[in-house]
Formats: sequence, C-alpha cells, structure tokens
Amino acid sequence: AKALGALPADVRRAADAVRHLNPRPGSQHGSSATRVVVPDVVVRKVRGSWKASLVDTAMPRVSVNASYAQLFEKHRKESGPELKDCLEHARWAVANAAQRAATILGVARAIVDRQRMFLEHGPLAMKPLGLREIADEVGVHPSTVSRTVHNKYLATPFGVFELQHFFSRGLTHAAGGASAPMALQALIRELIADEAPIAPLSDAALARQLARQGFRIARRTVTKYRQNLNIEPVERRRLQAGLRAAA
Repeated sequence: AKALGALPADVRRAADAVRHLNPRPGSQHGSSATRVVVPDVVVRKVRGSWKASLVDTAMPRVSVNASYAQLFEKHRKESGPELKDCLEHARWAVANAAQRAATILGVARAIVDRQRMFLEHGPLAMKPLGLREIADEVGVHPSTVSRTVHNKYLATPFGVFELQHFFSRGLTHAAGGASAPMALQALIRELIADEAPIAPLSDAALARQLARQGFRIARRTVTKYRQNLNIEPVERRRLQAGLRAAA
C-alpha cells in the first residue's frame, strides 16, 4: 500500500482479485496433455571423448524370480511341462529385453561416432548418414536399425533428438562434399536471423545465398525447410517488422 500510495483495504481487495485469476488462461482452450520425452540414451564428453550410455529409467527392468526358478528346479520331476514352458518363456523374455537394450546402445554409439562434429559444433555440422552404414557397423540388418531408432531418443548438448533424426541423405555442394538437411536448416535459420528487418529474405533469395555458398538447393526445398523450422514466410516477417517499427 505504501509503495502504491493506496489504502491497505484497496490493496487487500486487489490481492484477493489476483488470487482468483487463472495463471494459465490458455489451458482452458486445449485438453491435450504435454508430452514429456524421456531419452533412452544420453551422450556426454568424458576425458575428451563422446560416450553414449543407456538411461536406466528408460529401459524395462525384467528379471526371472529367482525363488520361483529355484523352486521349479527342485521339483522339476513333479512339475508338468507347463511350468517348464513358463520358465523358458520368462528366460527368453529377459534375454530378449537385454538384447534389445544392447542393440539400442550399439546403434546409438555408432551414430555418436559418426556425428562427432554435430556434438562438437551443433546442427550446422550434421553429416549425411544411412541405415546401411550403421547396420554394417553394428552387425544387424538395416530393417533392425530402422525399428531400433523409431521412437527412441538421444540426449545431446544441443537437445533431445529421436535417433532416426540423425539419418538423412546428403545434399551435394560445389566443393564435392555433402551436407545433411539438418545442417542446411540450421544455416537457413542463421540467414533469416541475420536478415535486415525491413528487407527480409524470400525463399528464392535464400536459395541464391545458399548457392553462393556452394549449396545446390531448390527454392521449394528452402520453403520446406523453412516450414520445418516454423518460420513465417517473407510477407509475414516483413509485416511483423513493420508493426514493431510502428510500435
């Protein structure tokens, strides 16, 4: 009351009104719950090298009850074939879960090994990568890699990414090398971030700037990447800049 130069009674009424307000007014317009992604693998730099490890809470913990297994072994002769089948099935399930965890870790480590530049420098350094390359490294079929990376996430210094996010075909550039789409999207983001507010870059202008840097990329591809980045088109950005200037 002293700071506002108001009566204490007025402050009490105002505070009471504030307490009855909804601090999250947008929540009444949507019912979908926020999806929290829990990474399955985390990569950290340990003594100068990038190391991938499984997140214990993300992997299913399955084990055979030792007491029941010992009880079965003790009374194997009296037990019927049904119990034997149950025990074998349980042991198979445990072995299968362990094998799946090993495959996930193996695939993640192979990805980390090939995307070290991304881990050091960010999305601009992402390299093209194919399923066959990782499959040959891990010693499995490419279809196994495809199933393994689906809905499995890797925590990196630049955020949490689905493992399949690291696979892409390369787009060639004039120097003869290739860049991953994620690297080009990061470059497009930088070009737009540095554009003059009163003269934003169209998708065609972005394609020309990329061409001057040696990247062969069509305007429609630039449009696709810009939309993937949730960046407004040039007309919208120009309008927003004008509104900010007027304000």
